[in-house]
Amino acid sequence: MELNADWFRCEACGKRFRWKAESAGREVRCLCGAKIRFPDRPDAEDAGYDLAPEAARPAPPRPVAAAPAGPTPLGYQTPQKLLPPDQRDGVDVETLKTQTAPLWLLVGGIVVELIAAFVEDRHDLHAAMIHITVEIVGGTILILAGVLLTARIRGIEIGSFWSAALRVSAISIAPAAVGDLIMPMARLIPFIGGLLQMGVQFVLYFALLGVLFDMDESDTWYCVMVIFLINLGIYFLLSFGPWGK
Repeated sequence: MELNADWFRCEACGKRFRWKAESAGREVRCLCGAKIRFPDRPDAEDAGYDLAPEAARPAPPRPVAAAPAGPTPLGYQTPQKLLPPDQRDGVDVETLKTQTAPLWLLVGGIVVELIAAFVEDRHDLHAAMIHITVEIVGGTILILAGVLLTARIRGIEIGSFWSAALRVSAISIAPAAVGDLIMPMARLIPFIGGLLQMGVQFVLYFALLGVLFDMDESDTWYCVMVIFLINLGIYFLLSFGPWGK
């Protein structure tokens, strides 16, 4: 089960998890549905294993004829299938999902949304920047609250807070940026075009939540509903609460 001092696997499906001090002793649910428990310390798994009995002495090897002279063989390389899944072909999948992809989505979304806001606000750069800042900050806070609440209730491991915040920031702006890109085509089809645009945005929003946070379909739907209820509660609070009067 142990890979090294910092990693361990789910016994049901073999998915790798990195051991972290803040997660020691916690129970979480793997993507396969199995409940797993983070070890109390990196080498906790080794303590429960007994030594294997001494193997019988092998028979002496048979003499082997010398191989004919030929070209010097190439150095041995570890087969790709023997490497951990997130290190094959030199690609760290975990870093790709938690850092690289969210960062590119965030930067690309900001550029697209800034251009769209600049055009809508009649070339007012200051107003466009305020619009983008409010959209990113507000969206990040609301989605992050839903993700953290879902992770706590459903026992989902989401990694460090700042890594989760980066992924949530990308989710808060990327679907809206894609919606702005397809808006000119959507306007060519009255009403239906708008529905298609919203549908594309929701599918991307749902997919990013599931992929970037390793959620299965049921966990993703649960998270979406939690975020929706948080947004609905804030809407009613602002509309009918002390600030809405």
